[in-house]
Amino acid sequence: MKIVVLDDGNRGHLNQILGILAFIPDASVETHAIVFRGPTYRLPGRRDRHAWASRLVAAFCAVRAWSLAERLFRATGSPVSLLEGGVADVVISAGSLTAPVALVAARRRKARPVVLMVPSLLPLSLFHRVIIPLHDKVRLAGEPRNLIVTLGAPNPVRDEVLLRAGERLRGLLKEPPERRFAVGVIIGGDDQNFVVTRSWAERLLAALRSLDSPYRFFLTTSKRTAPGVAGFILRDTEGDSRFVYREFPGISRDSHYYGMMEMSGVLLVTEDSVNMISEAATSGRPVVILGISRRRDRRLVYDRTREELVIRGYAEYLPADRLGELAAVIRLAAQHRGAALNEAKICARLLCESIRLKRS
Repeated sequence: MKIVVLDDGNRGHLNQILGILAFIPDASVETHAIVFRGPTYRLPGRRDRHAWASRLVAAFCAVRAWSLAERLFRATGSPVSLLEGGVADVVISAGSLTAPVALVAARRRKARPVVLMVPSLLPLSLFHRVIIPLHDKVRLAGEPRNLIVTLGAPNPVRDEVLLRAGERLRGLLKEPPERRFAVGVIIGGDDQNFVVTRSWAERLLAALRSLDSPYRFFLTTSKRTAPGVAGFILRDTEGDSRFVYREFPGISRDSHYYGMMEMSGVLLVTEDSVNMISEAATSGRPVVILGISRRRDRRLVYDRTREELVIRGYAEYLPADRLGELAAVIRLAAQHRGAALNEAKICARLLCESIRLKRS
C-alpha cells in the first residue's frame, strides 16, 4: 500500500500517524514536511502560530474550487513536488494545517485522503476516513459514516519501541531502580483550558517525597510547561538522588521519554494532554491521571475521555485538590498491571479494511 504522509512539524501529530502506519505491514511510505509562507495568526491560549494561506486553501477546498486550491498551495506552500509523484493509495495528515493539502494532493495523485482530528473549515465528507478522538466526536452534530472514533490518541508506543528505549536509558544510569519502585512523572503545561502552576508543582514534589525511600522518580516536563514552572522543578530536584532521571524540553540535549516509560512501574501524567495520557496507557503500565488547575470552573469535553479511560481500567484519576493522597495512590497502583490501550492497531485495521472494500 502506497501511503503519502504529510508532516506539519508537530511531533505529536506525526506520532499519531506513525503509530497507525506501524500496524500496516505492507506500507510503502513517502513523507513530506509541509510549510506555508506568508502572514500567520495565533489561536487564543496557544503559543504556536499558523499560516493564513492554509486556511485559504481550506476555504477553496470547502467549496470544491480545486483548481484555485491547488494554485494557491503551489504559490504559498511547499514542497510542490508532493503533487508530482505517482499514484498513491492514501494521503494521510493530522490537524488543520495539512488537511487541505491532503485533499489537494489526493486528487492529484488519485489517492484517498485521510485526516486525524477534526479539520477547520472543511466538510468531513471530503475525506475517505476521518480519525478522531472521543472528545472531538462529542462536538459533532451528527455522525458521518466515514468516522473512525478512538478513545485515546493513536501513537507509536509498542513493546519493542519501549524495550529499545529502555536499554538506551539504562546505559546512562549508574544504578537503575527496580521497576516496582520506579515512578514516571510526565508534566504537561498551559493551554486554553488548563494551567500548570508553581504551587501545584510544589505540592506534587512534596507528595512524591513523602513516599518511602525505595521509590525513585523519572521526571519530564513538556514544551507547554511554563518556563518559570519548569525552572522551579529543575532547581528543586537538582541534587536529589531520588530523581534518577530528569528531562526538560528546550534544556535537555537528548530525549529518553519512551525509555522513562519502559523503566517505570507506575506512570503519572497530567490531565491536559490526551496524547500523553494515551501514550502512557498504551505502555501497559498502571497510569494515574493527575488533575491540575483549570482556567474556568466548568466541565470539559476532555473529562468524558478521562472518565472512559478510568471506567475501562486504563487509568486512575486523582483530582488536583487530593494531591496529598498521591503516595497512597502510587503504592496501590504499583500492585496492579495496567490494561494496555492500542488505538493505533484498531485504526490501521479499519483503514485497511475500508481500502480493500473500495478496491473491490
